Amino acid sequence: MLGVRTLTFTPVELIVLFAVGYVLLKAAWTHPGWLLFTAVSADALTSLFEIGTEGVRVGVNLYFSDVAFAIEVLTSIVILTRNRKGFPRDVVPGLVFFLIIGLNLLRGIAAYGLQDAGNSARGELFFIAPALAIMLLPQTSWPEAGRLGRWIAWAGAFLSLVALLRWGHVLPTPSGLEGDTREVSRNLSANYALLVGQGFIAATYFWVVRRRGVIWGASTLGLGVVTVALQHRSVWIAVGTGTAWLMLRSFRRASGRWIKLGTVACVALSVFMVVYPSAFRTIKGLLASDVQEAQGEDSTWTWRVAGYQEATEGLLAMENVDILLGQPAGWESNTAGGTVASIHIHSEYVAVLAGYGVVGCGALLIWLGVFAKRVGSHAWVNRKETEWGQMGSPLIEALFISEVVFFVPYSGSQLQGAMLGLIWVVAMQGQGNKEDYGNQHAAEAW
Repeated sequence: MLGVRTLTFTPVELIVLFAVGYVLLKAAWTHPGWLLFTAVSADALTSLFEIGTEGVRVGVNLYFSDVAFAIEVLTSIVILTRNRKGFPRDVVPGLVFFLIIGLNLLRGIAAYGLQDAGNSARGELFFIAPALAIMLLPQTSWPEAGRLGRWIAWAGAFLSLVALLRWGHVLPTPSGLEGDTREVSRNLSANYALLVGQGFIAATYFWVVRRRGVIWGASTLGLGVVTVALQHRSVWIAVGTGTAWLMLRSFRRASGRWIKLGTVACVALSVFMVVYPSAFRTIKGLLASDVQEAQGEDSTWTWRVAGYQEATEGLLAMENVDILLGQPAGWESNTAGGTVASIHIHSEYVAVLAGYGVVGCGALLIWLGVFAKRVGSHAWVNRKETEWGQMGSPLIEALFISEVVFFVPYSGSQLQGAMLGLIWVVAMQGQGNKEDYGNQHAAEAW
């Protein structure tokens, strides 16, 4: 919960706050898309480089994630104020989940009193707010699939550069990752590693499906190597599943390119084995150690599953209200007993079930089902062979699948929420004439 203390400001601070508020309000009114892009990007960068980890003391400790969340909520309110005829129906399940989080915050205040921020409620709010805000954007701000793919590929390349500089000790490794005992350390968290892997999916899409040049082929191989080297097994599975779907959906139309990609990869690996045998042994040991760790009795997956079971059993033993709506916010720090894995749950689905009950988890699953329906409808509308690849259906399908799989062992963040929102706006393009999705009123209002 958000800690509340007496806020005192000097006249100069008040003037600065009003000026900043006016600028943000003006930007939300005139350029909401760019404001959201700036907020999400700045939050991701400050977290990546551990900038402002101490927060700013203004009566309470504020972090940049809090500021980004406030900007997203402000932008959403401004968009709804301008669009008085309604909003997309697909927003409703996410909005229900958002309100359940707010309700549990109030229940937590009633149960435990006002406390400092730090529980999972903030994490869920930060995950859902960018998705809702992006879904409310006017259609004039919607990117098409090609632009989204380029954004993701560029972001993946930037994060790969950061990882390489950290491996080369040019940039410091974040404190939370310094204790890694692997031969090749994990120097990016899973949320950033997933974006590198999704950059690999996007680069593969451009090279194989859109038939772009050698630069995209090189980007595919480079991003793939970095994804493997980052050693997040759950990211491997999520990206591998998305890539497999991309291949399945495009093999009939781009079989030659897929064969070429496989051939180039095999040749590059063979040359690498001959030229750098010691490096190949390192990679072989890297993969073997990760597989061996995953199969061990004390593996992180075994630890997580035990936490899932304990958290689920604990929820079912509670009162009916808690089973339906989850436990009051702040329950993590006020729980007696229980393992760390059952309190800090490494799964979006199980964490939402434990924290927000059957209703909250149901709202999340329905919302993801809405995303899946829109992604599938996009592929159906653009099913013609001449339009199918250009409109980006295989790309957004692969990206969405990687997101859904990633949520099994990890919780969502600002990046994942923004990605879901972007996938939705791309999927909605071209569907307005097929059905009434609730966007016609929004288009008229703008």
